[in-house]
Amino acid sequence: MNPDPKIVIALDYAQPQDALTFTKRLDPTLCRLKVGKELFTTGGPQLVDALIAKDFDVFLDLKFYRRLTLLRPHFPLPLFSIDKQS
Repeated sequence: MNPDPKIVIALDYAQPQDALTFTKRLDPTLCRLKVGKELFTTGGPQLVDALIAKDFDVFLDLKFYRRLTLLRPHFPLPLFSIDKQS
């Protein structure tokens, strides 16, 4: 059992169900998951909650800003909080 997995698996899926199906093949003690803006936009906080419920550490890679316009988002990001209990 690895307490600090170094492998990050990018969930590059368009649909949350496809990503959840893929995670059935993974061991949460051996990797972490990256959820990008496309998957987060379709799956939302519910997807992240489902991944955390499966004991995965989740890295949200949400780049909603343009490179030259750093103060104005492309579209509003809903606010939510994730509290992973140890």
